[in-house]
Amino acid sequence: MKLIKLMTIFIISMPLQIYANSKLADLNQLELRSYCSGSTSSEAELTKCLEKIFYTSQAELDKSQQKFFDALTNWYEDKQYIIIAKTKLKRTNQEFIKYRDLQCDFAYSLGGGAIENALNMFKFSCLAELNFQRTKQLDLYRSNFN
Repeated sequence: MKLIKLMTIFIISMPLQIYANSKLADLNQLELRSYCSGSTSSEAELTKCLEKIFYTSQAELDKSQQKFFDALTNWYEDKQYIIIAKTKLKRTNQEFIKYRDLQCDFAYSLGGGAIENALNMFKFSCLAELNFQRTKQLDLYRSNFN
């Protein structure tokens, strides 16, 4: 309990690094689909747009994970705590991917009998949204190390 209180105080008192590498990072799935539909009327082009956003979100997530791992390497804590934190970061990254993929498979299934492009719109917007959320979460935690 004491640790939770200390972390809360620390997080509140630290200036937060706002994740702003992408104007799309704060959009939800519906807003991402709307953003892409504004540039095209073709379902195939809409799907390509969402796929590009997904790859952008994945690159941002990969970069954030690496930066956090590097920050832990330079952490001022005892080596045993660094090892524990790095191990848990690796594990949570793996578990996040499992969760994300299952959640987005569910989103895909909500398209019912739609054609593949429509189903992929659900999938790519879901993947991107969750990647952006995870990136913001990791960046917030990492801000404690800067």
